[in-house]
Amino acid sequence: MLIQDFKKEVKNKHPELFAKSTTHGIWLIIHAWGVIFAAAYFYSLFPNLLVGILVVMIIGSRQLGISVLMHEAAHRTLVNGKGLNNFLGSWFCSLPVFYSLNDYREYHLQHHQNTQQSNDPDLHLSKKFPVSVASMTRKFVRDLSGLTGLKLRFYQLRSLIYKNISLSQKISSFARVLISQMAIFGIFTALFGYEYYFYFWILPLFTWLQFITRVRNIAEHAMVVDDDNPLQNARHINASLLERVFFAPYFVNYHLEHHLIMSMPCYRFKSFYKILAKELGKDNLETKSSYFEVVRLATLPS
Repeated sequence: MLIQDFKKEVKNKHPELFAKSTTHGIWLIIHAWGVIFAAAYFYSLFPNLLVGILVVMIIGSRQLGISVLMHEAAHRTLVNGKGLNNFLGSWFCSLPVFYSLNDYREYHLQHHQNTQQSNDPDLHLSKKFPVSVASMTRKFVRDLSGLTGLKLRFYQLRSLIYKNISLSQKISSFARVLISQMAIFGIFTALFGYEYYFYFWILPLFTWLQFITRVRNIAEHAMVVDDDNPLQNARHINASLLERVFFAPYFVNYHLEHHLIMSMPCYRFKSFYKILAKELGKDNLETKSSYFEVVRLATLPS
């Protein structure tokens, strides 16, 4: 069966997989922010280094979760209604992690249109692998030390400065991010103390988030079987519970499913994967058992 025919068949036979749920989308946002502030509260009860490291990892994973929900909003699958989708996707998802939803949407859709091709804007994130142990170690050290995060913020600021838009639009874009950060700073300050914003928002944003984002990028497209086959140019990861907590929140491990039908909400992917496996066969899908397996494959032996 041709993949296009299969996709049409899924849309005809399983319309429920394409139903957006505002309640579900809002719940995912509440869950992400709830975990963030609950983790910070846990540290306030048990303030020590080991707990602090754990909290940074948990909050960093939820920051990735917020980014995943930004991605949903970019595809207009977060909630029903264009206005509500953009509002929630901007103020609760993209701006807190220093992104513009509209800019991200424009960039990201190019990735979908040209997946793993020479004009894929994300190709540089996957084509370099596999790499040596030394190279992978350097990448992870840069991520966990904050250097990757600093570099990313620098390029974002430079991109905004040189973007071909009016000065008022540039000021508006910067102001929206600033207002978002001031709101987060205010909440952390009111609940715990101003230093919590730096310890448990900025620190995970510049460290753990960068590390798991790299792992996620490797897992999604690096070393795929066939760049031209939509069943094999993106990957499904059978993520464990711990991996979903620390690496793969909110169904982001179902990346193959998302690339096949990007109009499907993320909370429908689990059901869609079962249909894929039954109708097309698991052996025909690019699947790995864990994020650890993909990183191991992406690292050449010494």
